[in-house]
Amino acid sequence: MQAVLESSVPPLGPCSVTPQSISWWERQRVLAAQWMREVEAAGEFDHPLASHAASCLLLVVEFRGMPAESTRDPDSWEGIDAYEILFENVGLGGRNRVWEIEDVLRAVGSFAGFLGRHGEIPVADHARLQVDYPLWMDRLVEVIDTGAWYERDGTYLPPLAGH
Repeated sequence: MQAVLESSVPPLGPCSVTPQSISWWERQRVLAAQWMREVEAAGEFDHPLASHAASCLLLVVEFRGMPAESTRDPDSWEGIDAYEILFENVGLGGRNRVWEIEDVLRAVGSFAGFLGRHGEIPVADHARLQVDYPLWMDRLVEVIDTGAWYERDGTYLPPLAGH
C-alpha cells in the first residue's frame, strides 16, 4: 500500500541535482505519502483530493526554482507563508469541476500543518501559517467568488466594474 501511495505523490523536484536537493525532495515525497495515509484512514480527505493537495503544496516549492519566479531556495520551506501558498500558487487555478475550492484549501492547509509538525517547515513559519492560513484562505475564496484581490500587505482591491 505504501508503494501505491508514494507512486501517487507527484514526481516533482528536485530543482537541482545536488545530493542535498535529491534528499530533500525524497523526504517530502515520503512525508506526503505518510500524510495521505493518515488523512485517508481518518476519513478527512479521499485519496484523489489528498494527492491533489500534496501536489499543490509541493508545487509552491517547485515554483521557487523557476528562474524568473523567486530568489528563494527551491529546496526549502524557509519563509513560506499563507500568501505565497494561496495567492501566488494554489489559488491561481480558481475553481475546478472536481472539488470545492474550500476542500482543496483545507487539504493543502492540513498538509502544510503536517509538514510543520514534522519539522520540515521552520518553527516560526509554521506558527505564522497556523494563524494566517485561515484568514488568507477566506480571502482567496472571496477573490474567486467576487473578482476582488488582496495584495500581500492585506490591501483590498475591489473587483473591476462588470465582474
